[in-house]
Amino acid sequence: MNQKELTLVIAKRFFLTQVESKEIIEFILTQITDDLRKNKRVYFREFGSLRPFT
Repeated sequence: MNQKELTLVIAKRFFLTQVESKEIIEFILTQITDDLRKNKRVYFREFGSLRPFT
């Protein structure tokens, strides 16, 4: 699944426009990226965690 496909799925599931869905995805990815750049660990229950690559 790519970002466009995810945008469509979220838009349909939550009755959003594709623009709104894309904004939400971009916001989430920006927050994750920012935390990783600050050397913070990002954890998703039942998925796993992301850590900065050094």
